[in-house]
Amino acid sequence: MWEKKASKTFQMAYVPEEDILKWIKVYYQVSTVEQGDLLDHESLVKPVKCADIIISGVRPHQVGKQMRIIAAIKEAGNRFVPSEFCPDMGRLNTVDPALYAMNANLWRLIEAEGIPHTYISCNLFA
Repeated sequence: MWEKKASKTFQMAYVPEEDILKWIKVYYQVSTVEQGDLLDHESLVKPVKCADIIISGVRPHQVGKQMRIIAAIKEAGNRFVPSEFCPDMGRLNTVDPALYAMNANLWRLIEAEGIPHTYISCNLFA
């Protein structure tokens, strides 16, 4: 459907992480891009402290690992935009709640920790 509207065919491509980081530096005109490791708390806290807002873009199977990002954000005191590709948890009543249990737990944790946040609900459109 989207291919017809755009009048072109879309193809998947693998882009190495190094190339993405180079593109980010050029596009946003920054000299450094800080990275962190989801398995190392200190390596997450350092780049988080350098930013005003943290936007998470983890893959769907890594949504639960955002809890580690939340811990780093709490320590640094930043605003958080979690990676969400699900319906609004407050209005979820037509789908089995167990399907989005991890997302709901993250929402509750973010709110309980008092972390400033913004949820962007795409209602399963990604």
